[in-house]
Amino acid sequence: MNKKITIDQLRHAISMYPAEVKSEGNIFLQRALSEYKRVAIQSAPWRVNGSGGGIPADTGNLKEKHYTKIANLVGKFGVSPSQVRYAGFVHGGTRLMKARPWLEYARVNADSAVKKHYGILLDNLIKFIAT
Repeated sequence: MNKKITIDQLRHAISMYPAEVKSEGNIFLQRALSEYKRVAIQSAPWRVNGSGGGIPADTGNLKEKHYTKIANLVGKFGVSPSQVRYAGFVHGGTRLMKARPWLEYARVNADSAVKKHYGILLDNLIKFIAT
């Protein structure tokens, strides 16, 4: 459709169809977070002293402990510091180790796919506005 939604139209849709808008929003978040996770975990790993990529290891605790959480139309993806204490040091680096920011890599490289899902969300919301 590629139609633009005004803030007033969005507010109207939310007030008239709150359950539907929440459902569409959660579907968008699930799809978007799956794109980030796909890029972060399934892409080629970060090369030590080399170029960037996905998660810095092919196997192990850091790769297995990623989480996705959706609540109240807020989506989160990452690694819990309580699950993997060293994740922040790997991502941000230390004075002895170069940073390997795989979450930032995922954000940048999944952006175009997430924008497509966002377009689908807006198209679906337009259907509610048009009724």
